[in-house]
Amino acid sequence: MKNRTKVKSIAIALSLFLITLFIFEIFIKENSISKPELISITNRHLIGREVITNGATVYTKDDQSGKEPILHSMPDNSIIIDSEEFIPVAISQFKTTKENDSYITPKIIFNNGSVAVFTKPDGSGWELEKGDSIIYSFEKYLVDFSETQSMAVGYIKNNTMTKGNIYENRTGKYTEEIQETGEYYLYIANFSSENIALKEGSITFNTNR
Repeated sequence: MKNRTKVKSIAIALSLFLITLFIFEIFIKENSISKPELISITNRHLIGREVITNGATVYTKDDQSGKEPILHSMPDNSIIIDSEEFIPVAISQFKTTKENDSYITPKIIFNNGSVAVFTKPDGSGWELEKGDSIIYSFEKYLVDFSETQSMAVGYIKNNTMTKGNIYENRTGKYTEEIQETGEYYLYIANFSSENIALKEGSITFNTNR
């Protein structure tokens, strides 16, 4: 009888543990994201909130020497093959919408260490010539736990993500003069420990043509 009671107690304890673990996993899933996403009804509640993350780390190339090859290769994507500075934990591509001479970037939310790539409406990059300039204007959603959030903005050329400029304020404007003719994509990277949510932004170009 005592053995049966003991077995029953162990079974109940194990069941409670599994239920608790299941509830915790649901909580984590509902309160975190693993890659850049369009803002929607499923993640809107994360805007402006400090949430539990997976503790992702941005690794520079120098950091990788002598370490386990956890983040040696790029996450699956069709645009970025190499990077001059760091290896993202996740990469998502977002098509812009053309309005007159501007390309409107969508509202997105992205997690620590991840990269969002903006493309033309057809998914391709922008053909630019030496001397042209690319301008990206953005605005972050307000957060209630920090006055600044670190976000890098840069470009991708020949499938290589170049070193970006860091912006911590809520609004900003990235401007880059093109040094070599070719196809370019714009990227943003989250260098903060928490999620960053962006309102619609705009990409414009100054050309000599």
